[in-house]
Amino acid sequence: MAVKSTGAKIKPRELKNQNIREILDFSSSSLATSGSLKIDISEQPLINSYGGLIYFQDLWVVITNNLSSIRKGGLFHITNCEDCCDIIKKDKFEIFPVLKFYSTRAKLLEAIVKYELQACPKCLRQVDWDGFRDAEYWARQPVLERFNIQQYFETADSFEIERTFNLVSDNFFKKLPDDHLRMLQKLKKKANWKCGTCNLNFSGYKSMFHIVPDEDNANKYMDSLEYGKKSCLQCLRVERPDIPLIEDEINFLSHLH
Repeated sequence: MAVKSTGAKIKPRELKNQNIREILDFSSSSLATSGSLKIDISEQPLINSYGGLIYFQDLWVVITNNLSSIRKGGLFHITNCEDCCDIIKKDKFEIFPVLKFYSTRAKLLEAIVKYELQACPKCLRQVDWDGFRDAEYWARQPVLERFNIQQYFETADSFEIERTFNLVSDNFFKKLPDDHLRMLQKLKKKANWKCGTCNLNFSGYKSMFHIVPDEDNANKYMDSLEYGKKSCLQCLRVERPDIPLIEDEINFLSHLH
């Protein structure tokens, strides 16, 4: 689903030593006081959603209510549920790009703590987080209470890195269902977080473990996710050395061997 919204051209600053356009930092002139992107209501770019994630100008984002009007207990949205679409139409929202390389991820985490933001229940239902969609009413509250945005990032980071570095085509990603992350969690657990190349276990840093889809078997992948290459980030970098490592990942790898 694509939702028309208001927005501004982003003024990015490329990270040093990177040659890929999607890996960006943001200049202070591009950010509001909260750390979200400044929005120019004179323009109308699209906000898209596929694979259960939200994209704004080709950036993976999380959307909140307008923080200037929140006292405590607002919501943040991880997918384009009906309430998210509603605040977009009313121009009462803020956008935080959240790929792990972005400074705006930390700004979102600060806002969640400061404003005591909660995950949107309708988003969790749409992506079927931890079985929320089919759970009995009494069982949904515990799922909501234990939702952790860091765990969400841990699950989604590998998915987004694959898209960012063209390991899987955008056309393929746009066909993925909203509950793709839940399906991915199940398969990674079944694979015991073990890389098919180096045979190392990445259960200690789950976002470094990837299931890269085999697009030649796209239909079978959609059905079972079995048709994918099980690989750690370190082995992916053998064929794609332009994928950078963050400091925490480097430290983890230094203790893994």
